[in-house]
Amino acid sequence: MLKLWLKETAFMSYELPSKLSEMRTRIGHDHNNRMLLWMGSLIVYGILAAYATTATQIPLWIIGFGGILEIVAIIYIACRPYQQSIELGYVCPLCGGSLWKGSNRYAYDRLLDCGECPHCEQFIADRFE
Repeated sequence: MLKLWLKETAFMSYELPSKLSEMRTRIGHDHNNRMLLWMGSLIVYGILAAYATTATQIPLWIIGFGGILEIVAIIYIACRPYQQSIELGYVCPLCGGSLWKGSNRYAYDRLLDCGECPHCEQFIADRFE
């Protein structure tokens, strides 16, 4: 059924070699772990902020500093997968850009759907074999 749908819509799907697939999975798992840690810290920060505003036991500058740390954490979480993909070698053989595209697995992915680099948009699927 799925193959029939792919033929009808003229979409092709490309499969990465096992080494690149493992890199992609590792980057995704590390990113998800960072997101879980950030969400946990956000919950703790929210509880402390609510407690501080009602009981005034914690100085407000500490709450402000915690907010700044949360913003820095968001920026780190957004940028780290691209750095990690370059460190692991999950890069385009033509432009050297990161092949990581942070999205859920059901979203359009230029590399897996078209075999193209997300940065230079050139066909690179045949260069991995």
